[in-house]
Amino acid sequence: MENRATWDIDDKRHRSNRAHVGVNATAIDLAKIGRLYLNQGSRNGKQIVSADWVAKSTTPDTNCLGYQYHWWSHGDRAAKTPAEQGL
Repeated sequence: MENRATWDIDDKRHRSNRAHVGVNATAIDLAKIGRLYLNQGSRNGKQIVSADWVAKSTTPDTNCLGYQYHWWSHGDRAAKTPAEQGL
């Protein structure tokens, strides 16, 4: 990462991370995360993130409307509402 990032917390007293939102980073640093995923978790020949994790987290899960591992996957179901899917 080139810049300092922050992560939102629920409140100052409990300092719980907001797992569903809250990563604040620059566009270039978010692009680097995207590149890491495009390279199956590898950077300059070093495995940073498990290739298995990358594969699982980017495979659409039809049971969760395309959401899993804190990512929205790009499957057909993710683009449709539950009603459009007949759910």
